[in-house]
Amino acid sequence: MNSKPISSTKGGQEEWLSEEFQQIHESRKNHPHPLGNIPLIVLAAGKGEGNAHEPARALQLKDMETLSTNSFAFVDENSGHGIPLENPELVVRSVREVLRAANTHTRVRPGPTP
Repeated sequence: MNSKPISSTKGGQEEWLSEEFQQIHESRKNHPHPLGNIPLIVLAAGKGEGNAHEPARALQLKDMETLSTNSFAFVDENSGHGIPLENPELVVRSVREVLRAANTHTRVRPGPTP
């Protein structure tokens, strides 16, 4: 990947942004599960702006879930984008589940509350 930063549109950097996104897209097409079998739980907002129920966000969530073959996505219906503040217990349980799966070399357990 290009090592130039993606942060500003000053000095022609806007050209890097589209180039970087194209490289990421091509990489994902060639390697659909870049994390392999590493345990992964994706937490998503279920309320507020940009929640996981909007079509574009739902596609992004599904895409994030496919980063690993050992993953699942969970939509927290009671939280917006501040899940660590709004539902810290969910975050703690999710981290513990990922650690359990990593330490035992097993699959993450899907469910309504990880």
